[in-house]
Amino acid sequence: MKVVFENGDNYTLGTENAEVVRVDFDWALLNQLEVFGSGAIDQLVLYFSDGRRVTVGERSDVHRSTVFELNDHHIVGIFLSSDVWSLGGQAANISVAYKSIDNLSCLQFGLRSYDSQNLVRRK
Repeated sequence: MKVVFENGDNYTLGTENAEVVRVDFDWALLNQLEVFGSGAIDQLVLYFSDGRRVTVGERSDVHRSTVFELNDHHIVGIFLSSDVWSLGGQAANISVAYKSIDNLSCLQFGLRSYDSQNLVRRK
């Protein structure tokens, strides 16, 4: 996954491949992230505060998912890693960082401060 900010800064998480899906936040908050796969990440579904739902990747026959969501918080960071060599670069690890919706002031300062938590709900 490659994240590109408005100012041109960019970060690559995991291993890049030929699949390109552009996801524009349009100033919306990311409220929920659902991840599908078993042993490797096959698909991500992003749920935004403006009601949009964006799907990245292709779900395999495995319907196991993990939902990253925390009441009264939004997701401010995603860490994705492709550190399982037997998967040939396919990402296998993911975690998120949350920020309380009550205190959005950090959005104006490049998200310098947030509470990092790895809170998940399995489906």
